[in-house]
Amino acid sequence: MGKKLAIGLVAVVLLGIAGYFGVRAVGERSARAEVERAFEEIRRRGATARFAEASVDPAARAIVLTGIEVGAADAGATVRIGRLTATGAQPPRDNYAEAEALDLEGVEITLTGSAAFGGTLVYAIPKVMIDRYRGPVVPVAAPAGEAGPFGAARFALRQFAATSAAKITIPAMTLRHQPAAAGAVPIEATYEGIAAEQVAAGKVRSLLIDKLAFSGPDEVPARDGLGGAAPAGGARQAGELSGIVAARIDTAPFLAVLAGAAPGAAPDDYQAIYGKVVTGPYKVRHHDGSTAGADSLLLEHVGIKPSAIALDRLLELDALSRKGPDLSVAELGELVEETRRIIDGLAFRTFSMTGLTAASADEKLRIAAVRLDGFAAGVLDTFELEGLDGTDADKRAVKAGQLVVRRLDLKALADLARDADAPTPVGLLGLFKVVSGIEASAIEVPYDGENGSAPGQALRIGALTLGWGSVLGELPTTVRFEMKDVSGPISAADGEPFVYLANAGITSATMSTALNIAYDPASGDLQIGPLGARLEKAFSVSLDTSIGNVPKEAFADAAAAFGALGDITARPLKLKVENLGLVELMLQQLAEAAGVTPDEIRNDLAAQVDEIAAVLAQVNPDVVAVADAVKGFLAAPRTLTIQATPKPDTPLLPLFLADAPFGALSAFSLSATAGP
Repeated sequence: MGKKLAIGLVAVVLLGIAGYFGVRAVGERSARAEVERAFEEIRRRGATARFAEASVDPAARAIVLTGIEVGAADAGATVRIGRLTATGAQPPRDNYAEAEALDLEGVEITLTGSAAFGGTLVYAIPKVMIDRYRGPVVPVAAPAGEAGPFGAARFALRQFAATSAAKITIPAMTLRHQPAAAGAVPIEATYEGIAAEQVAAGKVRSLLIDKLAFSGPDEVPARDGLGGAAPAGGARQAGELSGIVAARIDTAPFLAVLAGAAPGAAPDDYQAIYGKVVTGPYKVRHHDGSTAGADSLLLEHVGIKPSAIALDRLLELDALSRKGPDLSVAELGELVEETRRIIDGLAFRTFSMTGLTAASADEKLRIAAVRLDGFAAGVLDTFELEGLDGTDADKRAVKAGQLVVRRLDLKALADLARDADAPTPVGLLGLFKVVSGIEASAIEVPYDGENGSAPGQALRIGALTLGWGSVLGELPTTVRFEMKDVSGPISAADGEPFVYLANAGITSATMSTALNIAYDPASGDLQIGPLGARLEKAFSVSLDTSIGNVPKEAFADAAAAFGALGDITARPLKLKVENLGLVELMLQQLAEAAGVTPDEIRNDLAAQVDEIAAVLAQVNPDVVAVADAVKGFLAAPRTLTIQATPKPDTPLLPLFLADAPFGALSAFSLSATAGP
């Protein structure tokens, strides 16, 4: 109990709870006696408490105390105040005291043991100024039997909830946490220009901090060849954050987390802890010389579910995570489940950062903006990155105009983590639930080609869209994939068709692809297409078709999809090929290799088409018309269109299981045209 009283006085000092010193006398002797009685009450409850001098000014209704020192019986917490001045104090009423102003000078708070997370934590505050405070005369009583490493924090939050002040000003404050482990790097922080306004009932209307400077252990590993790296185990990082403004702060949810939910308690709703947080520039420098920073940060409408982020759960999660690779299968499952619950307990409307930078001796990176919108129940509506520009370790450009991720489900991602070491094909279907879409534009990344055939080159993507939706069970009913203007170096080693382009002296190529799939539950048709690809200076190909009689149950899982194949029927198919220069390159290069003319190669190919058509025409006479169109395309290679129309209610599965390779031809009516 002594430690709690000392921590309670910490809250008294910092938050304006000066009820111990209500002015009820007019002389210094009686004032000292009054203060002695208050300090005796603290000592009676198990703590140590003393002061040097007490004086009073009845006209100003002011009292001054010097040399204050209060400590827990076990020396786990100590508060020292050089001078405390209360002006305009009112006599206590209903166990509460009020004052127009409360000034504290030379404040030092020392915590050790569990109250300081192990080790020693020291706060040094040269001056605190509090306007129009109201607070309890004695510390707010804690529930019977409350203990544990966060008992003091719970006690301080209860004191804070019972306190009000118009404004609290702290010009400067420093803290230093020295871990108990031998040789551990201490954590140090310095705050400048702290001002809190309208403090009441555990809430703060606004909080301003001009600057926060910090230093502590650095987890970034040292890099060989970089000067100034700190010794192993003693690596430090340092940084600062300025222009911090927070609005509509509520500490009640934090107290609910530390207090813990009662066994069997019903899940609660999200409770707001911040209305808005805005900061100016942030920067940090690691021990190896690398740096990181941002121009600004914005966080809006942050809330938590106290029952989901219970103290016991946090402690258990911390204990499991510290085991690392030593986790058993059962412990890994428990870790994933606890992570899911905590993720479910966090929510915010917007989190964004602008002007992000990172730099080391070898790499540089700048991102114009990162924005996360709509996070609740473990699901993020949108992640958006804009204006990435940097270099890799070889000083090659890495760029991205925009990257967007739609509906990222972190709880589904945690489920996939269960079998991350040995994922199954069926388990990978869970990826459809992790995200619903990805978009990117103006991407540039280093690309060395096949087996290093194009060193120092770049791969560029004009635009990429990948998305799916309307998931029925494990499988989506709509899929869209589109990639435009993908360009990069090519060589003969890339194989066909790139070998013909490379042999013609073309060193780079640009390609676009697309795939669209959409299911109509009413008709049972699954539309496939347009599906296509376009290689500039080579060719363009597109396919448009569908399959019918697809039951909704086919999307439940992989087994159901396979089981439905026997009922699925074929639908009309249209294939279109457009020559963009590849046919001429192939004819020319084949002719040169054979020592003949391109027309001779063209005639040989036409003869081969006739031979194949003569065989296939025995299965389907329509093949003759298709062969004529193919020969017309060879003669004037522009566009070739082939259409296949299945006979009514043609089952799809037997077409793939036919014994003869071309047995499926009998199930379709064929037509083809060659034209411009």
